[in-house]
Amino acid sequence: MHDFILSKISGEFIDIPSILIKHFYNSGRILNASNDELILFLKDKGISEDIIKTFLENKNEYNKNPLLFNKKYNEEIKGIREKEKIEITTISDYDYPQQLKKIPNFPIVLYTKGNFNFDYNKSIAIVGTRTASTYALKKVREIVTELIREGYCVISGLARGIDGEAHRAAINSSGKTAKWLSGKGCVGI
Repeated sequence: MHDFILSKISGEFIDIPSILIKHFYNSGRILNASNDELILFLKDKGISEDIIKTFLENKNEYNKNPLLFNKKYNEEIKGIREKEKIEITTISDYDYPQQLKKIPNFPIVLYTKGNFNFDYNKSIAIVGTRTASTYALKKVREIVTELIREGYCVISGLARGIDGEAHRAAINSSGKTAKWLSGKGCVGI
C-alpha cells in the first residue's frame, strides 16, 4: 500500500518515487522520513524547490491521517481491479519485473491488463516517429514479424506511426505485445 500511496502523492512528479526508493529502499521509510531529510536529499538530486514543496505538502497531508488515505486508496485499488480488470503490481511485489528496476526513474506502480507473464530476456522495445513513411511502416512490419517468430515480446508506446504499427504487426503475427503508457507505469499485453 505504501508504494501506491507514494505514487499518488508524487502526482505528476513521476521521477521522485524512484529517486527516493534508490536511497531509502522502500516507500514506508520515505513516508516516515522527516521533511528536512527529504528536502536535503531531493535538493542534492537537483529537484526544484517548487516540486519538493508540492511533494511535501502531499506527504504531510497523508501523514495527518494515514488511515483515511489507506481506506481511500484501498477502495480505488479495488475499483481498478474489479471494474477495469486491471492488476496493480508495485516495486515491493515479488512479481515486479527485475529488469525494470535497472532503468533510471523506474515506475514504482505498474497497472497491467492481460497476460503479463512473458520472458523479460526476450523482449524488445520499438519506438519511432508518429509520422512514419510507408517504407518505414513496411520495414517495421517485417522486423516485428521476424522478432515474433523468434519468440520476442514487442514493447512499445502505442502512439500513432511506428509504435502502433509494431503492435499491429505483433498481433497479426500471433505474438505478444506490451504497450507502455508514459509516466504512470501502465502496461498491457
